Amino acid sequence: ILAVHRSADNLKYTLLKGEAPQSRPLTDLDSRFVWDTVHSPSLLVDQHGVPWMFFIDSTRQHVFYSRWLGTRWSPIMNGFWLTRNTARFEDNHLAVDWLSVARGFGEKRSSIGLAIGNRSQFPAAKFHVIDVPTLKSDPGKKVLFLDLKEVQHIDGLDLRLNTARKLPNPVITGGRTGEFDSQGAANIAVIRKDGVYQAWYSGLYREPGSQWPASGPLPYVRLAYAESTDGRQFTKKPLGLTTFGDNDNTNLVAGLPATPIYRPIVSTGMHIDLGDPDATRRYKLLTWKDARPLREGLVPDATDTEEEQTWTLWTSPDGLRWREASRGGIRYPGGMAWSFNPQALFHDIDERDPAKKYKAYGVLCLNNDRRAGGYGYSADAVEWTADPANPIFDPWARAISVVRNGKVQQIHDVVVWKHHQYYLALYQYQHNAEEMTIELAMSRDGENFTYVEPGSEVVRRGVPGAWDSDMIAPSVPLVDEDEIKVYYTGYRFSNTDLIEGERSCGLATLRLDGYTHMRLEDGHEHGSLTTIPVDRGSATELLINASCADGGRIEVELIEAGTDQALPGFSREECTPMTIDSLGHQVGWGNRTLAEVRNASFQIRFHLTSGGTSPELYSF
Repeated sequence: ILAVHRSADNLKYTLLKGEAPQSRPLTDLDSRFVWDTVHSPSLLVDQHGVPWMFFIDSTRQHVFYSRWLGTRWSPIMNGFWLTRNTARFEDNHLAVDWLSVARGFGEKRSSIGLAIGNRSQFPAAKFHVIDVPTLKSDPGKKVLFLDLKEVQHIDGLDLRLNTARKLPNPVITGGRTGEFDSQGAANIAVIRKDGVYQAWYSGLYREPGSQWPASGPLPYVRLAYAESTDGRQFTKKPLGLTTFGDNDNTNLVAGLPATPIYRPIVSTGMHIDLGDPDATRRYKLLTWKDARPLREGLVPDATDTEEEQTWTLWTSPDGLRWREASRGGIRYPGGMAWSFNPQALFHDIDERDPAKKYKAYGVLCLNNDRRAGGYGYSADAVEWTADPANPIFDPWARAISVVRNGKVQQIHDVVVWKHHQYYLALYQYQHNAEEMTIELAMSRDGENFTYVEPGSEVVRRGVPGAWDSDMIAPSVPLVDEDEIKVYYTGYRFSNTDLIEGERSCGLATLRLDGYTHMRLEDGHEHGSLTTIPVDRGSATELLINASCADGGRIEVELIEAGTDQALPGFSREECTPMTIDSLGHQVGWGNRTLAEVRNASFQIRFHLTSGGTSPELYSF
């Protein structure tokens, strides 16, 4: 029997077994909650037999939750909140005063319903549904270890976030004095097509002799193109499409205007939309202007208090020749922020709601001093709606410790992309005026994001004096054949002028699916992980992405769901151990493979045994 209870401003849990049950800290396991007031724990058990625990954090004004995995709690995940957007977003949260949870919602009546409410002078209530993930052994189904919702039981293992390995030198640098990118190269986007790595980046240029910000034009941004044969060193390819100064054979693309730095072309948001039947519109890019009232010619009715910011959609057949497709806008039904700058755009083929087929993410300036991550959706990539719950990447849920307003403990640049059934995000987290880190978040619906191992960095800044020593900003990674290429922008500012700093584009790499991994806890020689029940599909092989070295090994057994007994012929002892490093190792039990499993459902249990070092399990 599992009990969760409040102790002062923290939560503790007790396993009621044996003669002297002991209470252990729960919220203290996450440093975000050490000084917070947390209360109102609510427990329920899902259809897999896994207990879920929800609680209110009054300090952060969010609901958080965790799952009991047999020997420990899963990482604590940020949940839902109530929004009340004031004119300048000084305080856009309401306190959560009560919550109620129950099972039995959704199509299969297996999802969790959660109601939250506020009793103050601004009473409000919201209802949410949390889908409880299911697994089916269909070909191509891939599971990563992120929020661990595919896991039922863990014993002796830890979840670790991996830091990408950086190349020492940038892959694209700024141009020489007088060139359009002489102030730097930034905001890189890379695809691979027909064996060639194609890159788009923002080239920055300031008119000679201009001052910041007293006089003269602002720095200008132009979109440029480069190519590579290995994705590691790019060459600026002359296109002959756009002239700059005396050079009529630049690598500038055609059709896009040069824009001031406050209204830039951010190439991280470029998207190849294979779902568009019009081949001339396959490449898409958004630009924006500062927030404005409803644009000219659009007359709201008397009750319409929404305001709008101009977003312009540009399209191209090849990414080199662009045209203005339509000047649309993004409406703010939940209240208009200072501005919303889209930094990632994609067409979501799995989205069921036609109004949300296109998704855009980026930095949301709530007011002049507060920034966070925002989300908008569209049916056609022209007319957009900002999610009323913005900011969905909320520093109040992430920050250690919470700072209500001000220029520290904020979230800046955000890019999001789809990877199998997951929405993954890299966000730029500002600790203070000098330190910004790139960290990982994930979601299962594209709207509610969980921070994965908050405080752990995906890409680290360079050492003092290096080309990326002062700040780094994320781009959408490229999932290549055997690795993930994490491109980013690196900054090195002068000591006297933060505007005239150097900007270059860099590369760091992770192994395929290597955002995180499971490994043995320190001091443990053995450990295991058991999945939730798997419905039998048509897959004939079980593949694992893992690394074993120094005598370490991984063995796999298939368990009869609900009995904890190995299927005959598929026990741990009959498994051929994995002892190598492989991105797709086929698991076998003697001559048996997954194709011979006839059970309607089963569970997968991974056993990790240390040699000199722990095995690392990345995905299956």
